[in-house]
Amino acid sequence: MRCVGPLCLGALLLVGAGRAASAAVATGASVRLSLGLGAPAVPLTAPGFRLESFQGLALSLSAPGVALPSLPAPMPALQPAALIAAPVPVLRSLDGVTGRLTEGSASGRQDGRPVLDRFFDASGPRYGAPAVSGLPQPSIPADYQPVPIVEQETGYSCGAAAALAVLRYWRAYDGDERSLYELLGTRPKDGTPPDNMARAFSQLGLDSALRENMTLEDLRLALRQGASVILDIQAWREDEDTPWSERWDDGHYVVLTGMDEHYAYVMDPSTPERYTYLSLAELLERWHDYEDRDGQLRRYYQTGIVVRGRQPLPRPSEPPLPPGPIKLTRGPRSLVR
Repeated sequence: MRCVGPLCLGALLLVGAGRAASAAVATGASVRLSLGLGAPAVPLTAPGFRLESFQGLALSLSAPGVALPSLPAPMPALQPAALIAAPVPVLRSLDGVTGRLTEGSASGRQDGRPVLDRFFDASGPRYGAPAVSGLPQPSIPADYQPVPIVEQETGYSCGAAAALAVLRYWRAYDGDERSLYELLGTRPKDGTPPDNMARAFSQLGLDSALRENMTLEDLRLALRQGASVILDIQAWREDEDTPWSERWDDGHYVVLTGMDEHYAYVMDPSTPERYTYLSLAELLERWHDYEDRDGQLRRYYQTGIVVRGRQPLPRPSEPPLPPGPIKLTRGPRSLVR
């Protein structure tokens, strides 16, 4: 998994104030940036991305725009959480025939559901993009999973950030992103392998499985069963003339938070403060990746890491707030393999 995305800019966007200012959009946010492995998080104010280095659970968890209840007392890093003794249904095997959805005609926006950001694509800005042509305006489903938003700390650690978000959702871990690198096998040259993630969740006391050749119905079933799913997809393409099926080098992990008739909604580790979305047809086209781990090449088709625990975070009573009209344009990025 070679993690890419706006946050993968990292130090590249901050090499010189001029480059940072030109590659980001002014927000006036105070940011903390870790400039490399082992380097301390540096507080600074700069126009552009808001990056946070989560230190355990010292920062309160939140879904987009809403505070979530406090978690239990911190536990030592890399230790499984104490689990409730009550039995939990075992996640059954997810099978099915791969299908492709046809995007239908537009309909009105559902009341009370906020507009979301479109998942980043080279065809448009990162924030505030309109709904997909011919589809209704996307909005968060009422039964969404309140997965905490965790921003990746490096250009190659989207897998670790996605794993941390799921662990926090299940209240199973009290460490930061970097404390997961060894357990997950996260490396600068090739990111985090999917099978390592599934094993790590099991070691931390959660039920987990790596599923390949999943379908959209498999994803819906997993959500109905209360499971979390990390998706292994392609992040972007250089031009719209290149089919997503031919893109393999821009792998990225996101956490599925909900689905409706037209869209999948995800927690994207490269996007601060809010969830993002992409159409179901586009998800099917982008849902593939490969690993070249020490010379061993393996392709992954429609792969998900399906995770279930016993203490999920409760859904807030108030829905997430609609996103603001912030726009983030593309700039140079670091692609780490």
